Amino acid sequence: MKTARVLCSLVILVAAFTALNGRAYGLVELDEAQMREGEVDNQLGPTPEDLVDIDFRQVPNLVYVASGDFTGDGRRGVAAGNINGDSVSIFYEPGDGNLQNTVEHGSGNGPVCVAAKDLDGDGIDDLVVANYFEDSLTVLWGRPGGRFAARARYGTGASPASVVAADLDSDGKPDLAVCNRGDNSVSVLTGRGDMTFRARQDYPVGKSPRGIAAGDFDSDGNTDLAVTDFKDNNVSVLYGNGDGSFRRAADYGGFSGPRSIVAADMDGDGTDDLVVAEWESDTVAVVLVHDGRLAPAVHYTCGHGPSSVGVADFDRDGILDIVVSNAMDSDVVLLSGNGDGTFQMKRELGRWDVPRSLAIDDFNRDGWPDVAVVGGNSDGVSVLFGAGMLHLDVAVSGASMGSVSPDRGLYAPGSVVTLTATPNPGCSFTGWTGAVDDPGSPTTTVTMRANMTVWAGFAK
Repeated sequence: MKTARVLCSLVILVAAFTALNGRAYGLVELDEAQMREGEVDNQLGPTPEDLVDIDFRQVPNLVYVASGDFTGDGRRGVAAGNINGDSVSIFYEPGDGNLQNTVEHGSGNGPVCVAAKDLDGDGIDDLVVANYFEDSLTVLWGRPGGRFAARARYGTGASPASVVAADLDSDGKPDLAVCNRGDNSVSVLTGRGDMTFRARQDYPVGKSPRGIAAGDFDSDGNTDLAVTDFKDNNVSVLYGNGDGSFRRAADYGGFSGPRSIVAADMDGDGTDDLVVAEWESDTVAVVLVHDGRLAPAVHYTCGHGPSSVGVADFDRDGILDIVVSNAMDSDVVLLSGNGDGTFQMKRELGRWDVPRSLAIDDFNRDGWPDVAVVGGNSDGVSVLFGAGMLHLDVAVSGASMGSVSPDRGLYAPGSVVTLTATPNPGCSFTGWTGAVDDPGSPTTTVTMRANMTVWAGFAK
């Protein structure tokens, strides 16, 4: 059996299914298709076709990935929706961080999104799959040893595009919320905690919702939902009442083709903020929340066709950063956080063939986050291990006399980083201190061979 193609020099994303409450991020763009009609079965039993050993690199049309503990022994794995195969492929980690021992489970018609969450409290992550062409969710219940013993299906609105699992009714049990692209709605299914969910309640949102995230956006202790309305260029927020019901959606504008969305505290004030990938403008938008109000979006250039966004503290400095996959540029970029909700210019981390989605976890359990990437034109999942990234700090001697760019960053070993020192009016640059290539030039380079700090000097 073949193993994953491994790129060992990139730290991408922290284990967000732990740090960010088990949410799955990223969204694939699909062509409009005629929905196939049919009965949606509830509590379907397993069939022989549900468990089929397949080669790791021969899984066609994977569109979305989520990570979790599917074996119950602490090993991490990846689940990927197979849009044409009407199945979910599970890649297990055998103990060395590589993903293999792949099995395939039947799901529904057009699985476009997968979320991993322990829904029944047995210590094993279950799977929730949005079936785009079937108007349903499939729940696959995880069992010890990496098997899924049964599946259940629940109806949704038309063309479900993205799903999130979170406690929406304050009972300590996971619930489900899915945004439905076909009828501009969000379906909420509250969980009973006994492997069943109540009948859905639908809430209208804007046109063509693509991504959904859960968080507390008004600081009232209740879980809210944020949805990207692609055709309206809005983000709709459904503010929760704490009992599983939601108030009428509040629409926030200022976006351009919003798709993937993440909820996380980006400025360290203890309140969930929003990060949104904007397909039409090739930007990522950051929306900070203060005193229960959403501030205007601030937009950062990220690359062509941002398809998926995630956040993490990549260098473990206590500050969240942003990673974006750009489908049109076939790359993944990093925007380092400054700690106050602002971010540095993008930096390319690597290139993949039309990256569609990212799954985040510590697959080799070395304390560093790793990422699994699904590429639109490749038949498998690539794992990028997080060991080996180096941290650069660029300090200023005489802070009021000049500035430097960049002032810090995370780089792969051997990277050559260009540094620029700019004196303020009436001041002059006096030189660099540290392992730079040209200490006397305001623009110089440094080759990353270890974690390092360099200084730029200024004088009046």
